[in-house]
Amino acid sequence: MKYLIFALCIMMLAIPASAQTISYSCPQGMAVYTLNMVGNSPTTATFELYRQDGTITSGSWSYQPYSVLGYSIANIVTITLEGDSKNLVFVTPGQIHISMQPGRNLTEIAETRWIMGAGQSGSVNNIAVEQDGISSPIIGFKIVSDNDITYTETEDTIDTITKNLQSDSMLSTLAKIKEFIESTFWIAYDFVTSLLYWLKYFFVDNLTMIVALFLAVPMAFAAKNSRGNPEKFFRQYFRTLRGFFEFILMLWGKLIESIGTIRGWFRI
Repeated sequence: MKYLIFALCIMMLAIPASAQTISYSCPQGMAVYTLNMVGNSPTTATFELYRQDGTITSGSWSYQPYSVLGYSIANIVTITLEGDSKNLVFVTPGQIHISMQPGRNLTEIAETRWIMGAGQSGSVNNIAVEQDGISSPIIGFKIVSDNDITYTETEDTIDTITKNLQSDSMLSTLAKIKEFIESTFWIAYDFVTSLLYWLKYFFVDNLTMIVALFLAVPMAFAAKNSRGNPEKFFRQYFRTLRGFFEFILMLWGKLIESIGTIRGWFRI
């Protein structure tokens, strides 16, 4: 009997306690317009989207710890939609937001696509993947995750979503593109020029100064706090140097996120 109890305990430890399965079917005549998921690190999830014509769109996403120089100070998100996959490392802490919806971009006129994006902000996708040629609305979905997540979905009538999935007329699409460019161009222009100026200022014009400060400032702090103790000096110096290095990594992470933000501006 004791061996049976031991085996049951091992099985319970092997099964994730927080595994979660979500199944949803839309009411009659309705279809999913947007589907959003939010999770913490570490989480891995798969999903299936059931369409009115009987086809299934499948994909997955994961948000896992990521080591930089042996230190787990970051998280990496990977999203996959029907074989199209992308990933991005975030050095800032926070939850991951996964969003899915129909849409289009400026390079193609057709709106027959399904976009899956990810970011640490629910309003901006830092990376995105797409499935093209979508013309049938989603009437249900299933999500399986190894840790608890939250989800929200919005719906509209099947007729409305089906109409939205069809290609716009050329004149209507061009008008929307013109309106979009006029409303965002100068914001994007100011943002990019300011970003390039500061990058050039710190990493081109004053690179020697930045490197010198990177080495000298931690040394000054270490010398002050060590009070003549060499062992304490080196321990404090390398600890402070590590903190500066993590700060530089954070700045580069913000740069990557900013680039993703600009890219997100050109998605609808």
